[in-house]
Amino acid sequence: MQLGTSGTYQNKKIISEKQMNEIHKPQMIRPSGDALSSQGSYGFGWNILDYKGKRVWTHGGATDGFNTAMYLLPELELGVVVVGNTFNSLGNAVAYQVMDIYLENADKDWNEVYLKSYQNQYEKAKEAREKIHAERVKKTKSSLKNEDYLGVYHSEAYGKVEVKQEGKQLKLKFWEDKNLEAILEHWHFDTFLAKWKNPAMREEFMQFHLGKNGKVEALDFEFVLRPMLLQVGAYPSNYTHTARFEKVE
Repeated sequence: MQLGTSGTYQNKKIISEKQMNEIHKPQMIRPSGDALSSQGSYGFGWNILDYKGKRVWTHGGATDGFNTAMYLLPELELGVVVVGNTFNSLGNAVAYQVMDIYLENADKDWNEVYLKSYQNQYEKAKEAREKIHAERVKKTKSSLKNEDYLGVYHSEAYGKVEVKQEGKQLKLKFWEDKNLEAILEHWHFDTFLAKWKNPAMREEFMQFHLGKNGKVEALDFEFVLRPMLLQVGAYPSNYTHTARFEKVE
């Protein structure tokens, strides 16, 4: 679909060449710190760059536990797709090695390049996580008893969540889905760490808010959209979204 007579699959025209050209051409500049570096831009769904004099279209895909790397060199009609069952940059390293071989210019150890980058990321993420733990205020208690936090909370964007209790443990349940349950572990004050039943979902922070009458009015849930480095943990993250759920019953 992407290479050769683009838009055609098994001799059948799916998308016009005019539209494929629009998809593949730069639509937005990605600034570089070096005025003489190769151009970097973004098309419709493709990162676009120049590598050793050749145009490259690339994009990845990832979720917790696996990721992909895809690189296309249209001038060579070459496509490199690496699918991995772990979350790291191995696919990029493999792809660049393959491209270098095709370009007859394999002068760099990409494994070493990406390994050093990973090690630097790991140290930064580890330090950031340790800082979060160091800032935890110890020996605090929540403002209210567990039963005072129980109830149904609602958000216009995210719908309904329920706080319930099993034994002495508070639990949070999203959308009446048994697979989206988290144990609420007290962090400090009225902040809790939600540890998901599904271990692949890791943990996220949430906080209860009290009104002037001292009763719970709402809870804020901080969704982690992208961890700094998953091998360190779901947090720290510099890409989160906090949603407010108002208590309705």
